[in-house]
Amino acid sequence: PTVAETPAPVPTSVAETPTPTPASDSVPPAPRVADTTPAPASDAPTPRTEAPVVEVLAGPPPQAREAETLLQADPDRWEIADNRVTVQTDETLGHYADWLELPTQRLRSLNGMRGRSELVIGRRIRLDFARVSADEFRARRLAHHRALRVAFLESHAIRGTREHVLQRGETLWDISRSRYQIPLWLLKDYNPGVDFARLQTGVRLQIPDVERRVQGSSLRSMAPESPA
Repeated sequence: PTVAETPAPVPTSVAETPTPTPASDSVPPAPRVADTTPAPASDAPTPRTEAPVVEVLAGPPPQAREAETLLQADPDRWEIADNRVTVQTDETLGHYADWLELPTQRLRSLNGMRGRSELVIGRRIRLDFARVSADEFRARRLAHHRALRVAFLESHAIRGTREHVLQRGETLWDISRSRYQIPLWLLKDYNPGVDFARLQTGVRLQIPDVERRVQGSSLRSMAPESPA
Protein backbone atom coordinates (compact mmCIF):
# COMPACT_ATOMS: atom_id res chain seq x y z
CA PRO A 1 0.00 0.00 0.00
CA THR A 2 1.07 3.53 -0.64
CA VAL A 3 2.12 5.44 2.44
CA ALA A 4 1.35 9.10 2.36
CA GLU A 5 4.35 11.24 2.77
CA THR A 6 4.34 13.31 5.86
CA PRO A 7 5.29 16.79 4.89
CA ALA A 8 8.44 18.03 6.56
CA PRO A 9 7.68 20.40 9.35
CA VAL A 10 8.15 24.03 8.48
CA PRO A 11 10.55 25.64 10.94
CA THR A 12 8.86 28.18 13.16
CA SER A 13 10.23 31.76 12.80
CA VAL A 14 12.33 32.64 15.76
CA ALA A 15 12.66 36.29 16.82
CA GLU A 16 16.11 37.50 16.42
CA THR A 17 17.85 38.36 19.61
CA PRO A 18 19.30 41.85 19.21
CA THR A 19 22.98 41.88 19.13
CA PRO A 20 24.30 43.79 22.16
CA THR A 21 25.95 47.07 21.34
CA PRO A 22 29.53 47.01 22.23
CA ALA A 23 30.45 49.16 25.22
CA SER A 24 31.53 52.68 24.35
CA ASP A 25 35.03 53.76 25.12
CA SER A 26 33.76 57.15 26.54
CA VAL A 27 33.56 57.64 30.30
CA PRO A 28 30.46 59.34 31.70
CA PRO A 29 31.17 62.89 32.98
CA ALA A 30 31.73 63.35 36.71
CA PRO A 31 29.10 65.25 38.64
CA ARG A 32 29.59 69.09 38.44
CA VAL A 33 30.98 70.63 41.55
CA ALA A 34 30.06 74.25 42.38
CA ASP A 35 32.86 76.68 41.74
CA THR A 36 34.03 78.05 45.09
CA THR A 37 36.55 80.46 43.70
CA PRO A 38 35.61 83.95 45.00
CA ALA A 39 34.52 86.40 42.36
CA PRO A 40 36.85 89.31 41.79
CA ALA A 41 36.04 92.37 43.86
CA SER A 42 33.84 94.90 42.13
CA ASP A 43 35.02 98.44 41.65
CA ALA A 44 31.63 99.73 42.78
CA PRO A 45 31.72 101.15 46.35
CA THR A 46 30.07 99.09 49.05
CA PRO A 47 26.88 100.78 50.13
CA ARG A 48 27.20 102.31 53.60
CA THR A 49 24.74 101.40 56.29
CA GLU A 50 23.63 104.54 58.00
CA ALA A 51 23.51 104.33 61.78
CA PRO A 52 20.05 104.93 63.18
CA VAL A 53 19.46 108.50 64.25
CA VAL A 54 18.72 108.70 67.95
CA GLU A 55 17.02 111.89 69.04
CA VAL A 56 18.38 113.14 72.33
CA LEU A 57 15.93 115.28 74.23
CA ALA A 58 18.07 117.98 75.77
CA GLY A 59 16.92 120.04 78.68
CA PRO A 60 16.49 123.79 78.58
CA PRO A 61 19.69 125.81 78.04
CA PRO A 62 21.38 127.18 81.18
CA GLN A 63 20.23 130.73 80.40
CA ALA A 64 16.59 129.57 80.41
CA ARG A 65 17.05 127.74 83.71
CA GLU A 66 18.73 130.74 85.29
CA ALA A 67 16.01 133.04 83.98
CA GLU A 68 13.35 130.82 85.52
CA THR A 69 15.17 130.91 88.84
CA LEU A 70 15.18 134.71 88.75
CA LEU A 71 11.49 134.82 87.90
CA GLN A 72 10.63 132.65 90.88
CA ALA A 73 12.84 134.57 93.31
CA ASP A 74 9.75 136.51 94.39
CA PRO A 75 6.64 134.73 93.05
CA ASP A 76 4.28 137.05 94.95
CA ARG A 77 5.00 139.89 92.53
CA TRP A 78 3.13 138.00 89.79
CA GLU A 79 0.07 137.48 91.98
CA ILE A 80 -3.36 138.50 90.69
CA ALA A 81 -5.75 139.44 93.47
CA ASP A 82 -9.15 141.07 93.12
CA ASN A 83 -8.45 141.58 89.39
CA ARG A 84 -5.42 143.69 90.26
CA VAL A 85 -1.67 143.28 89.78
CA THR A 86 1.40 145.11 91.02
CA VAL A 87 3.23 146.99 88.28
CA GLN A 88 6.72 145.59 87.69
CA THR A 89 9.72 146.92 85.82
CA ASP A 90 9.59 146.80 82.00
CA GLU A 91 5.80 146.84 81.98
CA THR A 92 3.64 149.45 80.31
CA LEU A 93 -0.05 150.03 79.85
CA GLY A 94 0.45 148.88 76.26
CA HIS A 95 1.78 145.54 77.50
CA TYR A 96 -1.28 145.01 79.68
CA ALA A 97 -3.58 145.95 76.83
CA ASP A 98 -1.87 143.48 74.48
CA TRP A 99 -1.93 140.63 77.00
CA LEU A 100 -5.61 141.31 77.73
CA GLU A 101 -6.53 141.96 74.05
CA LEU A 102 -8.10 145.27 75.04
CA PRO A 103 -7.60 148.90 73.99
CA THR A 104 -5.42 150.90 76.35
CA GLN A 105 -8.26 153.39 76.81
CA ARG A 106 -10.30 150.70 78.56
CA LEU A 107 -7.55 150.27 81.17
CA ARG A 108 -7.14 154.04 81.55
CA SER A 109 -10.86 154.41 82.23
CA LEU A 110 -10.82 151.47 84.64
CA ASN A 111 -8.00 153.05 86.68
CA GLY A 112 -8.94 156.72 86.38
CA MET A 113 -5.80 157.54 84.41
CA ARG A 114 -5.93 160.82 82.57
CA GLY A 115 -4.12 161.91 79.43
CA ARG A 116 -0.86 160.07 78.86
CA SER A 117 -0.05 159.36 82.49
CA GLU A 118 2.37 156.47 82.92
CA LEU A 119 2.38 153.49 85.22
CA VAL A 120 4.33 153.64 88.47
CA ILE A 121 6.40 150.64 89.50
CA GLY A 122 5.03 149.07 92.67
CA ARG A 123 1.53 150.50 92.31
CA ARG A 124 -1.56 148.34 91.97
CA ILE A 125 -3.56 148.46 88.74
CA ARG A 126 -6.98 147.04 87.97
CA LEU A 127 -7.43 144.77 84.93
CA ASP A 128 -10.33 143.53 82.83
CA PHE A 129 -10.38 139.77 82.15
CA ALA A 130 -13.42 139.83 79.86
CA ARG A 131 -11.50 138.48 76.83
CA VAL A 132 -8.53 136.70 78.39
CA SER A 133 -8.49 134.57 81.52
CA ALA A 134 -6.31 135.47 84.48
CA ASP A 135 -4.19 132.35 83.91
CA GLU A 136 -3.58 133.25 80.26
CA PHE A 137 -2.70 136.82 81.21
CA ARG A 138 -0.21 135.55 83.78
CA ALA A 139 1.36 133.16 81.25
CA ARG A 140 1.80 135.97 78.70
CA ARG A 141 3.21 138.27 81.32
CA LEU A 142 5.75 135.72 82.51
CA ALA A 143 6.74 134.91 78.92
CA HIS A 144 7.57 138.60 78.42
CA HIS A 145 9.77 138.77 81.51
CA ARG A 146 11.37 135.39 80.79
CA ALA A 147 12.41 136.57 77.31
CA LEU A 148 14.03 139.70 78.81
CA ARG A 149 16.09 137.62 81.20
CA VAL A 150 17.16 135.00 78.68
CA ALA A 151 18.29 137.68 76.22
CA PHE A 152 20.34 139.41 78.92
CA LEU A 153 21.92 136.20 80.24
CA GLU A 154 22.97 135.13 76.76
CA SER A 155 25.37 138.08 76.64
CA HIS A 156 26.15 138.49 80.34
CA ALA A 157 27.26 136.32 83.25
CA ILE A 158 26.55 136.85 86.96
CA ARG A 159 29.61 136.05 89.07
CA GLY A 160 28.44 136.99 92.54
CA THR A 161 27.01 139.92 94.50
CA ARG A 162 28.17 142.99 96.37
CA GLU A 163 26.37 145.17 98.88
CA HIS A 164 25.26 148.77 98.36
CA VAL A 165 23.88 150.99 101.10
CA LEU A 166 21.32 153.45 99.75
CA GLN A 167 22.44 157.04 100.20
CA ARG A 168 20.34 160.15 100.48
CA GLY A 169 19.22 161.43 97.09
CA GLU A 170 19.95 158.18 95.23
CA THR A 171 17.32 156.78 92.91
CA LEU A 172 16.82 153.31 91.51
CA TRP A 173 17.92 154.60 88.13
CA ASP A 174 21.14 155.96 89.66
CA ILE A 175 21.93 152.61 91.24
CA SER A 176 20.99 150.26 88.41
CA ARG A 177 21.95 152.20 85.31
CA SER A 178 24.43 154.90 86.20
CA ARG A 179 26.51 153.21 88.88
CA TYR A 180 26.31 149.45 88.21
CA GLN A 181 24.99 149.35 84.65
CA ILE A 182 22.46 146.58 85.22
CA PRO A 183 18.77 146.43 84.32
CA LEU A 184 16.36 147.43 87.06
CA TRP A 185 14.55 144.10 86.89
CA LEU A 186 17.81 142.33 87.77
CA LEU A 187 18.27 144.57 90.80
CA LYS A 188 14.75 143.65 91.93
CA ASP A 189 15.34 139.95 91.29
CA TYR A 190 18.26 140.01 93.73
CA ASN A 191 16.35 141.94 96.38
CA PRO A 192 12.99 140.16 96.69
CA GLY A 193 12.32 141.36 100.22
CA VAL A 194 12.80 145.06 99.46
CA ASP A 195 9.81 147.33 98.81
CA PHE A 196 11.08 149.40 95.89
CA ALA A 197 8.06 151.69 96.10
CA ARG A 198 9.14 152.86 99.57
CA LEU A 199 12.94 152.87 99.58
CA GLN A 200 14.61 154.68 102.45
CA THR A 201 18.13 155.87 103.10
CA GLY A 202 20.28 153.16 104.67
CA VAL A 203 18.58 150.21 102.96
CA ARG A 204 21.12 147.54 102.06
CA LEU A 205 20.82 146.23 98.52
CA GLN A 206 22.43 143.17 96.97
CA ILE A 207 24.03 144.14 93.66
CA PRO A 208 24.72 141.31 91.18
CA ASP A 209 28.27 141.39 89.87
CA VAL A 210 27.71 141.24 86.10
CA GLU A 211 30.29 140.62 83.41
CA ARG A 212 29.69 141.05 79.70
CA ARG A 213 30.52 138.16 77.40
CA VAL A 214 32.85 139.27 74.60
CA GLN A 215 34.42 137.46 71.64
CA GLY A 216 35.96 134.13 72.60
CA SER A 217 33.51 133.68 75.51
CA SER A 218 35.72 135.78 77.77
CA LEU A 219 34.15 138.10 80.30
CA ARG A 220 34.58 141.74 81.15
CA SER A 221 33.33 143.27 84.37
CA MET A 222 30.68 145.98 84.04
CA ALA A 223 30.59 147.26 87.60
CA PRO A 224 33.03 149.91 88.85
CA GLU A 225 35.66 148.90 91.34
CA SER A 226 34.69 149.40 94.97
CA PRO A 227 36.53 152.28 96.60
CA ALA A 228 39.49 151.20 98.73
